[in-house]
Amino acid sequence: MDAIITHDTFTILDANQETLELFGCDLDDLVDKDVAAGAYGEDWKWMFRLRMKAIRECGELPARTFPFMRLNGSAFYATVKTVKVGANVYETHLTYVREYGDGLHLDLPGADARTDHGDHHDPDGAQGL
Repeated sequence: MDAIITHDTFTILDANQETLELFGCDLDDLVDKDVAAGAYGEDWKWMFRLRMKAIRECGELPARTFPFMRLNGSAFYATVKTVKVGANVYETHLTYVREYGDGLHLDLPGADARTDHGDHHDPDGAQGL
């Protein structure tokens, strides 16, 4: 089952158990936080927020892979698909892809063209969920 985060495109309202396990956190660590809080670094947070704005204004977008950071500082990639489930209520489904430092490279817009060498710390100093 996918990790599912329920939100209003700005603030996290709820999350399922799979989300808590994936991010290594408790529900209290997520609820009332910025919907982009778990994205890896400020550039990805900005891109995630931009995606939420586009979803609010234009509707559903194709699934997209983003890097995310856990509370313990480890990072992973997940494919994200957001759907509207009610008036100003959305669900973002995260499908785990792989750990950030496994030596593979995903062609993500804005990502460094080099192979990931396993650095799990955000150079911008951002904190994960």
